[in-house]
Amino acid sequence: MADKKMIALVLALATGIVRAGMHSEPTAVGATLCPVGMKLKTGSYCTTNNCDTTRYTTTTCNSYAECMLDACYAPTTDVGACCVADTTKCGGLGSDPCSANAATKVYVHATKAGETAGSTAADKETNCCTARGTCPTTGFCPAGLKLRTNPNKCQGPTCDSALPADQYTCCEADTTKCGGLAPYCFANAATKFMDPTKAGATAGSTDTEKEANCCTAKGTCPTTGFCSAGMKLRTNPNKCAGAACVPASSDTCSSATYTNDENTCCELDDTKCLYYAPGGASPVSCAAGKYFDTATAAGTATAAGGADKNTDCCTAKAACSASGTSCSAGYKKKSTLTDLYCTSSATNAASCSAICCEPDTTKCGGLSSNPCSSTQFRDPTKADATAGSDATAKKANCCTAKASCSNFVKGGTASGASKSETMLALTLGMFAVAALLS
Repeated sequence: MADKKMIALVLALATGIVRAGMHSEPTAVGATLCPVGMKLKTGSYCTTNNCDTTRYTTTTCNSYAECMLDACYAPTTDVGACCVADTTKCGGLGSDPCSANAATKVYVHATKAGETAGSTAADKETNCCTARGTCPTTGFCPAGLKLRTNPNKCQGPTCDSALPADQYTCCEADTTKCGGLAPYCFANAATKFMDPTKAGATAGSTDTEKEANCCTAKGTCPTTGFCSAGMKLRTNPNKCAGAACVPASSDTCSSATYTNDENTCCELDDTKCLYYAPGGASPVSCAAGKYFDTATAAGTATAAGGADKNTDCCTAKAACSASGTSCSAGYKKKSTLTDLYCTSSATNAASCSAICCEPDTTKCGGLSSNPCSSTQFRDPTKADATAGSDATAKKANCCTAKASCSNFVKGGTASGASKSETMLALTLGMFAVAALLS
């Protein structure tokens, strides 16, 4: 378990951003909208007059296996409307064809989705599965780790040194190195931290040597220019998490995972409006027609204790009756605007339409029901057009014909090259680390 925790620590701190599965689709001229492993539905239509060529929206993978199976790519709405699984292809199978020999084989969507699957389980395994990679003998494990004596196969066809699961499969802690020790600086944890930049350093044999070789002094909070608007330096702050204190403006780490140095060094300033923000211990109570503007009020000065907070920290909303307030297309101002206010000081439709406006039933955007047929869509660009008095007129004025899926072709290069999308997978790395710690 100590080895697992050490590897998890090294991976979390040293690798940070992890590469996940690669997703590829052909871009040859004339390729259909449907992804590899899918086929067109007969008589189907895209959702608008222009089929979405994206095909997939990238979501977060919870495991490398999901990426290999393409499970972390959600089909776009148009793919869902136009395409169905082609069960004759590897990419259209409803289950993993490699499950019988999952320890040594894996399905890789990017390379096998378009292959003919075959009719038997044996055929599907032969045609759709790829051998898992074997751990390299040298140059693979990061500082502080060493190659396992008898490692298992990697997650994919090649071993990826940036993938936590593959590092854990191939590597184990090297206890002669700092990176192979369990977190070690606990004796002086208030002032020192285990430095990931020293992972490859020789740890030493005694506690004194290990602390000297593997630990680094934590940073001291700056006295000025560090705290964000609305915050002030604590009277007796603790040390920061690392060698240097990282201000909130440049801290790219999640506060759920890493210590937030601003919380260590700073506290709310009761002479600034942020101290009295809604949801806090002493929130403002803005009068009707006013609100707490989080974008501008944080650093605004007010009397300590909050005696003037409801005056100093509240901003006037735009009145619906004010000149320049606007409605969304297809809407009109309400007949009575007395005591009605926009949601902010802005007078645009985003701020005012929901409160100040009502549907204009003479306009396409104000109709309470969709006038379009199944082969048309309600066109948002026509929201401000006059709808007409009957169903025929409303359909003509407010609707646009959907693009036929069968007529759509995907443009691209004339070659058979692939377009690969590399997804950011910090979350994947964190899930993998959590798995190692379990």
